[in-house]
Amino acid sequence: MRTIHIQVKDQFDVYHMAKAVLKELADREDSEQYSLEQKVDFIEIYGERILPSTELLFQSEANCKIYKVIEN
Repeated sequence: MRTIHIQVKDQFDVYHMAKAVLKELADREDSEQYSLEQKVDFIEIYGERILPSTELLFQSEANCKIYKVIEN
């Protein structure tokens, strides 16, 4: 799996840098039909690994913030 640096935004509209580990579908030929959010397996932010919810949001158990992936 591939790792990239991304920007995420929390529920207070504050931007943060995070690492995203991408699913295997990100490397397929038809990957352009998927959004970045759909390609992310999980994010790492401030040392915490966070899995996505069904709404493709990432909720931290450490600080209770909810993060959304921002596409550039």
